[in-house]
Amino acid sequence: MIFRCLGQIYVIVCTRGYHYNKAVIWNKRIYFPFNNRDFTSLWLGQAFSQLGDAIFNIAITWFILSLQNSAEVMAKTMIILHASHLAAFVLSGPLVDRFDRRKIMLYTDLLRGLLVLILGLYAFNQELKIWNLYLLTLIDGILTALFSSAKIAIVPSIVAKEDFARANALNISAASICGMMGPAVGGLLISLPAVGFPGVSMINSATFLLSALGISLIRPSHRGTTPNEISEGLWASFANGFRYVVSDRGVLRILLYYALLSFLSTPIFILLALFAKDVLNVDAMGLGLIDTTWFAGGLLGASLAGVMGKKYRRGIYVVYLFIAEGIAFIFITVSGHMAAAMAAVFIYGLVAAMSAILLRSHLQSIVRDQYRGRFFSFMYLITDWLTPVAMGLTGFAAVTFVTVTVMMWSWVSFTIVALSGFFI
Repeated sequence: MIFRCLGQIYVIVCTRGYHYNKAVIWNKRIYFPFNNRDFTSLWLGQAFSQLGDAIFNIAITWFILSLQNSAEVMAKTMIILHASHLAAFVLSGPLVDRFDRRKIMLYTDLLRGLLVLILGLYAFNQELKIWNLYLLTLIDGILTALFSSAKIAIVPSIVAKEDFARANALNISAASICGMMGPAVGGLLISLPAVGFPGVSMINSATFLLSALGISLIRPSHRGTTPNEISEGLWASFANGFRYVVSDRGVLRILLYYALLSFLSTPIFILLALFAKDVLNVDAMGLGLIDTTWFAGGLLGASLAGVMGKKYRRGIYVVYLFIAEGIAFIFITVSGHMAAAMAAVFIYGLVAAMSAILLRSHLQSIVRDQYRGRFFSFMYLITDWLTPVAMGLTGFAAVTFVTVTVMMWSWVSFTIVALSGFFI
């Protein structure tokens, strides 16, 4: 009964202003994700876990800043985390395609919960050493990469194809809400003497257990592993996945298209802050309002993407949305005051969320199940490699040229590349 009630709430929220025939909505062949016990179990568990992570990220950042040589520790921690992701994504795809994805998610969540608990206990006893932090960060990065590949690959095994966009919209909506709530809650909790960093760590550990509980309840329909795949090594499996991506020209073109757009859009995290400070002349509160507007647009975009349903199968919609992203950010660049910038940021957040959801849904529908884990690990691997390069080039350009000039060139380039999607 609870799953049907949740489904009804989702329908009311996401379909307001639209006319639907109730007999069609509740037809067993076209069900909404919250009417699906497996998806609901996964989503609820992940919602708790993501909220715990958002709270914990603020807490651990503040904890590191309280240490001596905090800038050096922070930099090394981020380098270790990024390097562990890159290393893990190489093997996560073959592992996810070879073994039970549900069990991979279950065990990695339990292990991550244990790691955070150990970190909290070390901090509580005032025995946390820098090398402890680095080691736990390394292991957590590997487990997180493995979990991420399994999560995105398992959705098509528990959700009907017509519900891919709705399921992905709900996942991204939950992440956005947690991203807005988490920092405030984390800042409050770590400021309380009775809680502090050790208490936040234990809370986050408990959310991993809740996530693991939700994962244990799902029963995905997985194809199973063939004898040939069992006998081949992980590197051979990686190579087979690479050959599949290269041989499927449609999948390869979409992957390269997305990778280039990701490279060009990465500077937004640096440029938007510089623009707010140098052009809009706002303080930290103003920047916070801009970021909140971005999240609000993303939430509305996720809802609209869910309403669009099966239209993600028409890749042309994704191309239009990428073009709209570029145009929206160009409007941000030419906006001269706060209100205009916030309106443009809201639109950018809206179309960016829609494009991400519809593209992910499209890829989940066209990539063959036995290669899905490897494909998405390739996608993560490429974008993770390009991110520091894009950040470094943006930092150099921002020092050398005027902020508005860098923003305009970045987003004109993004829009031109987005237009090339019509030829894919």
